[in-house]
Amino acid sequence: MTSTYTEYEPRTTPRRAWPVTVRLGMAGDAEAAARIIAAVHHATEQTWAEKLRRDAEEPGRDFIVAVASGDVVGYTRIARVDDADPAGWWLVGLIVSPAARRRGVGEALVQAAADEVGRRDRVLYSCYHRENRPSADLHARAGFVVVRDGDTRYPGFERGNDQVTVRLDLTA
Repeated sequence: MTSTYTEYEPRTTPRRAWPVTVRLGMAGDAEAAARIIAAVHHATEQTWAEKLRRDAEEPGRDFIVAVASGDVVGYTRIARVDDADPAGWWLVGLIVSPAARRRGVGEALVQAAADEVGRRDRVLYSCYHRENRPSADLHARAGFVVVRDGDTRYPGFERGNDQVTVRLDLTA
């Protein structure tokens, strides 16, 4: 079976960090982040831009961007999801533009999400498709531990049986 995820080999040499600024996204960042999502997922850019603008304004939801040389090169979202199991704050989607991958941008986004949720709560949940090795390794490096392999219970997830649910304790 062919994977739909990025070809990936775990790094065996130290990473050369890329200078990025990571911050909460603002309504004005929505279009740039939506372009990244649309390019990677072949999604509708306008729909994503509207969703991200709502996230920037709605309590219990935020999006976070990584910016390099004035351009948005990655994004993730955090959301308080009470009808998920487990209920709580979730890291929802993380995409780095292909040109910025393997340069520490994903790690910076996860850390920013953890820092932001840590100001509000003590736990951050996430999930990834079990075939998505880059995401699995990223979560493991960040300190997430597996809560459930399969049967992810997150609203709107049709493919829950292929998902791994993970948890990051923020009380350290």
